[in-house]
Amino acid sequence: MTGVQTCALPIFIFLFAAPLFTFLGFSEAKAGPLADAAFDKLATCVRSDDTSSLDIYFLIDSSASLSGEYDGIPASDPTDQRAKIISASIQEFSQLNEKIRIQFALGTFDKDSPGGNGKYKGFDWVEANNSNVEAKSKWALEKIPTYDGGAATNWLRGLQKAQQALNTAPRIGEGGNACKAIIWFTDGAIDIKSGFDKESDSKAIEELCGVDVDSNSN
Repeated sequence: MTGVQTCALPIFIFLFAAPLFTFLGFSEAKAGPLADAAFDKLATCVRSDDTSSLDIYFLIDSSASLSGEYDGIPASDPTDQRAKIISASIQEFSQLNEKIRIQFALGTFDKDSPGGNGKYKGFDWVEANNSNVEAKSKWALEKIPTYDGGAATNWLRGLQKAQQALNTAPRIGEGGNACKAIIWFTDGAIDIKSGFDKESDSKAIEELCGVDVDSNSN
């Protein structure tokens, strides 16, 4: 499932089980036309003469529907493709870090963030040097497949935590601006209370995007 949202947040790209992507002008993203547009926007930011660094936050769904049937729907990622994509993407960063300084962090979400009632810990900001890339790429392969037992799919809490992390990210690079992006992996629609409560889900979307869901629905 692919898509993209912009709202008032930094660029964020909504991916699930997409082929490995590279970006920033090195090759075309393969996550569908909407996500491609977000990658293009990110690439434009990075190529600006005023840009000295890039902050990337991985936001990872940890709900149980990844690994088990939910409401008659088969597991969305029984072979843990998301872990392989994240790991391979991180491996790209050390080479890209030679062109622009990159730092990255990772968080999880399901009913809350971190997911798994707080047990599904991500990691804080690290610069994309060779040692960090190697360690976090391995971490993703080992940990992410175990992060699949949470309830609900609370976009609001996940994106709030991601926004907070980006707002407080340390500055790297020599002056200039920092491009900021959330790369968001999820397998389904917003589900705040694990049961698709329309009122709760609509309020969360309104808070995220400033959109009156009822007045914009058919």
